[in-house]
Amino acid sequence: MKRLCTHYQQHDLVLIIDEYSAPLIHSELAANNKLRDYNLTLLNNVLLTAKTQRKTFAKVVVTGAAGYSLMGFSPTVNCFTDLSDDPDMQTLFGFTQEELELHFVDHLDECAAYFKLSTEQLLQVLRDNYDGYYFSQEAADQGSQGVYNPATILSFFANY
Repeated sequence: MKRLCTHYQQHDLVLIIDEYSAPLIHSELAANNKLRDYNLTLLNNVLLTAKTQRKTFAKVVVTGAAGYSLMGFSPTVNCFTDLSDDPDMQTLFGFTQEELELHFVDHLDECAAYFKLSTEQLLQVLRDNYDGYYFSQEAADQGSQGVYNPATILSFFANY
């Protein structure tokens, strides 16, 4: 990663570390402390490189479903901000109802016809099964808008 950062200096890149917690969860479930320690060290090194190469990255986005605290990464992540509970960020990483209806009109109509439903009936099925993803319980309790998981919605459309 350091070589890439050197090559792309000041290009306003965005580094996305998606599901950072997945390898940590898998090593915990396997009760494999050696693997967990390796995964933590690797993640710490990636975050440290991102921090030291700040001029290269306009943003660093780290996502994960588990409640692992990034605080365990010493001073490595003191320049990152946890947006999990920020109500203004709740719709950033998912499709809102409005976005779904605006950007997927053709897919909605095709799927509705395939299932012999009206588009509104299909939207209700999607709401019942895929809507309501929140980044935190606090956001849900505050009445923030739930979002559709993009991977789930795209997979649904790809399979019908």
